[in-house]
Amino acid sequence: METDPGGSGNGASTMAMEMESKEQTIEELRAELEMVRQELSKKDDDKKTIERLMMINEAQQRTITDLTVKLTSY
Repeated sequence: METDPGGSGNGASTMAMEMESKEQTIEELRAELEMVRQELSKKDDDKKTIERLMMINEAQQRTITDLTVKLTSY
């Protein structure tokens, strides 16, 4: 029986290269996913900040209204 010394070696080498390429792609996708998670977290923080500022603004508007009513009642 004859064997093909290059045949199995090349197949294994190609498979190893494909696996390495897939692992690299997975790592790149994980890094991209982490960046997206961080961006979403930042947007959530920004949204909470805006909501707090809106609440402060509403409180200030009520205070201004209350003071205006008091001043006009004198």
